[in-house]
Amino acid sequence: MKVKKALLSLIVSLFAFCSLFAFAACGEKDTQKKIESIAINPATVTIEVGDELSFGDFTLTVTYDDKSTDSVTLAETMFSAEDLAKLDKAGTYTLTVMYQGKSTTLTVNVNEKTPAEKTVKSIAVSPASAVIPVGSSLNFAAHKVIVTYEGDTTEEIALTESMISAEDLAKLSAVGSYELTVNYKEKTAVLAVEVTKEVASISLSKSSVTLAAGDSLPYSEIKVTVTYSDESTAEVALTESMFAAADLEKLNVVGNYEFTVTYLEK
Repeated sequence: MKVKKALLSLIVSLFAFCSLFAFAACGEKDTQKKIESIAINPATVTIEVGDELSFGDFTLTVTYDDKSTDSVTLAETMFSAEDLAKLDKAGTYTLTVMYQGKSTTLTVNVNEKTPAEKTVKSIAVSPASAVIPVGSSLNFAAHKVIVTYEGDTTEEIALTESMISAEDLAKLSAVGSYELTVNYKEKTAVLAVEVTKEVASISLSKSSVTLAAGDSLPYSEIKVTVTYSDESTAEVALTESMFAAADLEKLNVVGNYEFTVTYLEK
């Protein structure tokens, strides 16, 4: 009889121990937090073609079912290879971020690669001189700035008022010859400007010439006499720029033509 009691006592003790262990295990399982959602910050980024995502610049915020949060560093393994491959071309892409069964999105704007800024070696103004009557403004559109870069490549850009100081431009209000400094990318060039008295009229030393089709006008043989408003005169050389391009094209065809010569709007 004593043996039965001892055996029964052992069985009850084992049952109590197992029950306690099971309860402890269940309690531990019940207290484990579950992920409710994830969010990425920042949620949008802009890169250039050929650049890789800088994963360390992002933070993944994990929110649990008890509303507590945790921060996790973004990693390449959270993206599919297919999504990352999209970043090789310019465009806007929505990438899926995965973490322990939860997902969110990252918007990536991929721009074309910005060319490296070229180093300017020197600049020059073309044409390098101008003649204007007093009281007139400089015709910026009539000039170009020739930019020479390291490696001797060149580019032609428009001359703008901002390239010349206000102090230099103020000189053009009086008759005289001036050298204006043109500035671009810390390089300089000179534009020579002659400000003349107001022009009243112009006349040519020759009023007609005979040419063979295809020949150019004999500019050096013809002089332009300029009469100013004070009745003084000056002689200037005839140049191609005094003619309209459409007129000069006529010289390729046999015929009689009247060309208009323009000098300082006269």
